[in-house]
Amino acid sequence: MKKNNAQQDNNKKPKSDNGFYQFCISNLAEKDSFGGGMESYEVPIRKRIKELESSLKLIDVKKIDKVKEQIKKLKEMLLNSVDMKIYFYLRQRMGYGNLVRLNESQTTIADKLILPSASVKRSFRKLKKIGVISYHIENKRMVNVRISPFLEWRGDGETHNNVIHELVESFKSPPFAKSKDYQEAMKDIA
Repeated sequence: MKKNNAQQDNNKKPKSDNGFYQFCISNLAEKDSFGGGMESYEVPIRKRIKELESSLKLIDVKKIDKVKEQIKKLKEMLLNSVDMKIYFYLRQRMGYGNLVRLNESQTTIADKLILPSASVKRSFRKLKKIGVISYHIENKRMVNVRISPFLEWRGDGETHNNVIHELVESFKSPPFAKSKDYQEAMKDIA
């Protein structure tokens, strides 16, 4: 007896969406409006800065320098406009597998974006430290520049799944994860 098309479709093995889609559901569902959780990273820092600045008037004179140092450290953790310009510059050049096609130095990038070279270098270090990008230095050049697969992905789901399981060392946790520096800066002054 010949089965009709509806019965044949029911007997087919359902296609597995275990790669990219499961990743999106489990990792991106609880994230804030900006990719990868930047909002949940920055908002507590901004709140803490505001608390510390308002407490400067009430605090003991001996602790003022310590509080000012903590405020400075917290402000350095926030992403600034140069950081965002670098991120979007890299994102524009991102290819398959999140590899960035970059055949230029940081100084050349600074010249193209009309930014101070030192600011660009600081931004690259900061973006790497918080897990937004990854790169290695060989012969004074950046190689294997990659944007975190937790933020966005260019490629197929199977490749994404493989990359997530064999992540570059700096992508073991999502970007903006609460690092030791972050936790230390957020704790109260004793």
